[in-house]
Amino acid sequence: MNIQFHNLGKITKTELELKPMTIIVGPNNSNKTYIAYSIYGLWQSMNATTMRTSRSKSLFTKDEQGVFSAPIETLYKAFTTQTTLTVENFEAELGNFYQDSSQSLFSKTHYEVEFSINEFREVLNSLSGTSLIPLIQSYSLSMEDSRIILSPSRSTPSFEEDDFISAEYIGRSVLLLIRRVTAQGFPSRATI
Repeated sequence: MNIQFHNLGKITKTELELKPMTIIVGPNNSNKTYIAYSIYGLWQSMNATTMRTSRSKSLFTKDEQGVFSAPIETLYKAFTTQTTLTVENFEAELGNFYQDSSQSLFSKTHYEVEFSINEFREVLNSLSGTSLIPLIQSYSLSMEDSRIILSPSRSTPSFEEDDFISAEYIGRSVLLLIRRVTAQGFPSRATI
């Protein structure tokens, strides 16, 4: 995952590639703390992301056996769109996040978060075979060709009678998937 920072304190523009261990070094007053806090704020915002159920439903199709599937490319586009919206919302709240009472110190600050399709596929591969919703645990995730598959893993309640329940279930599955994908891109531990 790459994050570009624009107009963050003294930083005009810089890019940071996040890995499981990322160390930020530099002289005093070079805005290392702003970068670290920004990463933390973006991580918090992405983990709090919700996706509307109605949009999530349209990503998936359901076959006769109750198996849901969606093209990985389509899911990736939904993920990147949601990430962009989340970053924009975070930018709009920077004054509050940094407790800037003037609401002007961060008015020109801008972030760009890039999570490549290959990184997305790697995370999906790591999630294959897992249950997506711990409370329901009735579907598992797998990948076939260029599709993500949500298959019944054991006795599954029938969703055919009520389309809303099906959409709600899929919406929650996609939400959890997006949260897991996002969490994989950020370092698991941070020390500031």
